Amino acid sequence: MQSKIGCYIIAVAVITVWSTTFVSTKILLHSLSPEEIMFYRHVLAYLVLLAAYPHRHPSGGFREELLFAGAGIFGSTLYFLTENYALKYSMASNVGLLLATTPMLTAIVARFLTTGEPFNRQLAAGFCIAFLGVFLVIFNGHFILKLHPIGDFLAIAAALSWAFYSTLVKKIGNRYNGIYITRKIFFYAIVTMLPVLAFGDFRYDFSRLWQPTTY
Repeated sequence: MQSKIGCYIIAVAVITVWSTTFVSTKILLHSLSPEEIMFYRHVLAYLVLLAAYPHRHPSGGFREELLFAGAGIFGSTLYFLTENYALKYSMASNVGLLLATTPMLTAIVARFLTTGEPFNRQLAAGFCIAFLGVFLVIFNGHFILKLHPIGDFLAIAAALSWAFYSTLVKKIGNRYNGIYITRKIFFYAIVTMLPVLAFGDFRYDFSRLWQPTTY
């Protein structure tokens, strides 16, 4: 029971921190491009994770490396690129609501790519109730329909990317330390971001990071 309570507390903490990223990214978009936000965020996180767990482990083989690379692409490069651009073209409330579809999309993806992940009526009903709750919290009785096709589509793409990421992480399992797994995924994410930076809106002007308007 204590173990379950601890897991719920961690989950709530993660959700709380994660929810702030929609607003903070929206603010950062005034000073930085989506590619810059994505890259700086991952480099900073990788350095923190490396300091927290500097150990290395021998590779589990080519298939395992593909899982890590896939998790890096879907969970970081594609996810944050689509989310950041979604926030650029759409409202933070729209993006937050559409990303709430992630659990349902994850269940659908897991149903076809893994075993032991059934998709049933109870799951669908639970998702609908949870999604309605998210809707009520975000709009708080002041719902005004403002569609932003490009941004809203990118938000759905971000949710789908995270669904694939969650499934791949499930396949990686718990063979390694959790920090090491996250660090290795971030490493592949940074590597796969480099082509995006080469052709995207990325300026090598690090002085902007110290400007008050960037915070």
